[in-house]
Amino acid sequence: MGDEKNFRSQFYKKVGLREVEEKRALEALLKEQPLDLERLTNFCWRSSVPAAHRHLVWKLLLQVVPRHAESHDYVRQQQRLAYEELWRAVSALGLTGYTDISPVGNTTDGLFEYHNHNYYHHPRRGGSGPEAPRPEDQLFMWLVSRGQLLHPPRELLRQPESQQFLAIVRKTAGLMDCPVDVFWVSSSVWALLRDNRAAVAAAVTEAAGTVRREHPALHYHLVCSGIFSSGLLTELCLSLFYDVFPESAMEKVLDKVVAGAFGILGCLTAALLLHLQQPLITAATAMGVKSVLSNMRKEEAEMVVAAALEQWLKAGADRK
Repeated sequence: MGDEKNFRSQFYKKVGLREVEEKRALEALLKEQPLDLERLTNFCWRSSVPAAHRHLVWKLLLQVVPRHAESHDYVRQQQRLAYEELWRAVSALGLTGYTDISPVGNTTDGLFEYHNHNYYHHPRRGGSGPEAPRPEDQLFMWLVSRGQLLHPPRELLRQPESQQFLAIVRKTAGLMDCPVDVFWVSSSVWALLRDNRAAVAAAVTEAAGTVRREHPALHYHLVCSGIFSSGLLTELCLSLFYDVFPESAMEKVLDKVVAGAFGILGCLTAALLLHLQQPLITAATAMGVKSVLSNMRKEEAEMVVAAALEQWLKAGADRK
């Protein structure tokens, strides 16, 4: 039976039908009641998640919805009520409208500069009006829900963790249509990355080792520029490469991240640096490197993500 399964897998891969087998395997997993989260996690580590089931898989692995399918409708209803209550609370506290925020001090300490990004008119926001919470509002909603609204709003928005939260909300808003889902999935992804910061930093260290092996001259130059010691690459990972990769390129990466496969972020970092080796050689500072990364074309971004996923499937998944 094992030989037959391996033969079938190789055949599907050669004729471009591997996704057929993956879809069938995932659908079989999702039919189990209660759902086996460990098996679902293993699937995400080793396979691509079919688009039709992607958002459900994310919510299951992030525990936004429970393993028991019969509870999903009730949980969604409660989440919507909580979301609306938090939005009313933030509005009543006068915490809406804070959108023009920049990092304080040296710009190398801040990964992003937020200047009135138009969240409402994102192409996937389809008709959401001025009452829809902005990403900044959603940050305050999350802090209120956790009893952590402990500083003035502008001070809160300048904190690195807040910038990462905003970046993740903006990224997720381009992938999901429902604002309630955006809020709960974004906050869960942010908490997951924050709680596993050490694993993310270790993935970046591994990426540096990959660059050293593949391109010693580039590695030496990046060390001299301070990119590895600046923490910029770790911050990029913690913000899901907000201004580097478009949402469409990050979906398959998120499939791995929500399953706890933080090593994919290291593969992506290494693939990014190696792909941009020529312009990076001319960048003399960490901020110069940041500029090169942020100006990559969308077509290149798709290629880099594909290369990172291929490398992950070859080597990364075996580490689990």
